[in-house]
Amino acid sequence: CLTSGNQETHVVCVVSKRYSRGQLGRYWYAIRPHQVEYASSAQHGFFAFGCGGPELTLLVPAHDFIPLLDGMRQTIDEEDGRSYWHVELFGDREHLELGQSLLNKRADVSALILPPVPSDL
Repeated sequence: CLTSGNQETHVVCVVSKRYSRGQLGRYWYAIRPHQVEYASSAQHGFFAFGCGGPELTLLVPAHDFIPLLDGMRQTIDEEDGRSYWHVELFGDREHLELGQSLLNKRADVSALILPPVPSDL
């Protein structure tokens, strides 16, 4: 998790390796309640999803992402009460979709893909 110097921006950063489904890439993340709380507690909150490496990163505003959690599966550990949502992204640099497994649909999030970082940095 990252916080800006003025405390106005919080970014939750998570990374997944690429899983193959035929030609389609799939990325899986566990988002925990404390991460949701952290991102939503700032004036500007974001979730940054690293997809297999630095060349594919998705940056989603928390106010857009958090309502989508209702459409995702959640696992709750009965022993300690800890939980997490199963977040899935499908696609590649040209087209990326966020899975909504409970609704049996996907949301196009391609517009939120960050441009690649120049290799000389």
